[in-house]
Amino acid sequence: MEDNEPVYERHAIASSLTRYYHHLARACYFSPTDIQSPPPEGWSDAELDVDALRALQRSDKATDLLRHIPYVRPLRNGESLVQWPILVGVTAIRYLRDGGDFEEWSSRGEQGLSELLSIGAGEAYLRSKDPDIVALGHHSGGAWYLIDCETGVLTSSSEYHTFNINWDKESEPTADLFFDDMTAQLALGIDLLPLPPVDDREPEILGSSYSGLGGRHAQDLRRRVEGIYDTFGWRQNDSNPRPWRRKECYAKLTRLVTLMREAEKKRLEWEEIDEGVDNDYEDSNRDPDSEPESSDDSDIEGAETPEDHDVDMEATEQLEEELAKLIADQEEEIEQMEHEPPHYGYDRDAVVDVVTRYYQLLSRMAYFPPTLVDYPPEGGWTDDRFSVEKLRKLGYSETAIDLLRHLPYLGDYEYDCEWELFHGSRPIRYLRDSRPFKKNYDTAKLHRQRLFKLKLSPYKDREALLPAEMVALSGIPGLFGHWYLIDTERGSLYVETLSDRKDFDPLGSRPWLMNKPLPIVPHLEEIISKTRSLEFVPIPHEDLEVNLFPHIWVEPDWSLGPNVLAKVGGIHERMLIPFKDRWGIGDARNMYREFGWPDLEKFRREECIEALAELYAETVYDRSHGDYEAYEEAGDDVEMDE
Repeated sequence: MEDNEPVYERHAIASSLTRYYHHLARACYFSPTDIQSPPPEGWSDAELDVDALRALQRSDKATDLLRHIPYVRPLRNGESLVQWPILVGVTAIRYLRDGGDFEEWSSRGEQGLSELLSIGAGEAYLRSKDPDIVALGHHSGGAWYLIDCETGVLTSSSEYHTFNINWDKESEPTADLFFDDMTAQLALGIDLLPLPPVDDREPEILGSSYSGLGGRHAQDLRRRVEGIYDTFGWRQNDSNPRPWRRKECYAKLTRLVTLMREAEKKRLEWEEIDEGVDNDYEDSNRDPDSEPESSDDSDIEGAETPEDHDVDMEATEQLEEELAKLIADQEEEIEQMEHEPPHYGYDRDAVVDVVTRYYQLLSRMAYFPPTLVDYPPEGGWTDDRFSVEKLRKLGYSETAIDLLRHLPYLGDYEYDCEWELFHGSRPIRYLRDSRPFKKNYDTAKLHRQRLFKLKLSPYKDREALLPAEMVALSGIPGLFGHWYLIDTERGSLYVETLSDRKDFDPLGSRPWLMNKPLPIVPHLEEIISKTRSLEFVPIPHEDLEVNLFPHIWVEPDWSLGPNVLAKVGGIHERMLIPFKDRWGIGDARNMYREFGWPDLEKFRREECIEALAELYAETVYDRSHGDYEAYEEAGDDVEMDE
């Protein structure tokens, strides 16, 4: 026998699997008491479902292995029992009689076992032609994880499926080596990340490739879970030993899973609404009494059949040449469209009007006070308030400067507070009392390449300069800030969010073109409408005296499902995603309406502000919304001694 030839060792496989299960129990997953270990002589015939194994024609050797391995007690989810996933996407197969996978057949005696013999092709690997092969688990993608009791090798039933690890050993992966490797990876807290069950959401193990919707956001969510495990000491480091705070980690993950479940519910609601819109569509030009159109033209008088149609080859070749030219022209037009945005037409007065009305709307809501808005005099800001010479040094065109001269601006608040103008975006003030337009600011530092450092552009790359005709209406520096960029030449508005950007930027010096160009006035009118209807909800901070962090809340993209948690965090997720009986943004809408919105004559603005501040405090900071309830509700079995 060669040194690298696989060898079957029942005891080694059982011991390796036992160690792996106990390490899973040490994580935030099932409890150590959920692990059922066999007695020294193995599971008895009364405990092991030997009747089902005989019906599946498994060998004595295969049955002997299943008699000596541990099992995990199934999880009750409502009326049904659920087997725990033991690998990424792989659910364990339970061969014990109590709560086992074959109980529905073996409990009905000979009749049930005869049905088990005729199971469908999808379960055929349970009764593989080789009686020494047994299925240890079933992958959600349809593959089976099989142990060959002749060689000890663990394989997958599908040639298209690979393990979620890189098996870099020269020998084939025997089951004992495989689970020892899984135990080591689980300890690292990178490639295997268990998530506990919460209510009706079943447990799962995240791997290096999370199976949720939306690849990049899924990876971000996975990194968030990894960070939680690491924060509470799961990954041990010899140079910096830390205690494993399982209770706290379990509570934090329970909260995250709860939010994932609520986000999934929102995704399903969103899909139902979207599907309803599609189903309601009808062709308005179609006669409702007309017969359905037929694609069969054989009934049309004079229609030709293939037999009597004389094909002119020369004409066909000419048609193909013309078609190829047409396609090439269309591709050229598409390429030009991708690089050259449309002209919507620019009207300064219309832009100023819609921005002014938006400021007025926000000041009438439970948000910043009307006295905080500075409106320009008729004819625009005069030069004593408006630094036209510095704007010219920064390379703005006369058209762009003219727009800035006529816009309203948010004034200085008593405290160091920055109100959001749009969700994730704060207004930029272009008057002399604002940096960098103050008198003492070094004018030698004012040039187009410094827009990023002056917080007037989202783009750090010196080659990605905003054109002279483009100005930032609002923005927040950093990866997660939203920037509203106005192109006064084309009448376009770009909403830039750098966190949504890919790793590459094919447009290089014009990165704003990676965003969809929007007509300025119609888009801002839409924002006004959505704000008035409370689709977008302005909310003050809990401390009304200081009011440090006022926000405009907008529901996230529910089509992402649980992966939406990769895009929101901290106070954002507490306000935007339902948790238990509270939903911050939903409760805020109800409060606005309770105090009379949108009827301005009846709207009790000050009362609404106070109520929203209290809601903010309860939702974001209240202890009852915290993370430590979860382990208390989970019971003592989540605790594990080191």
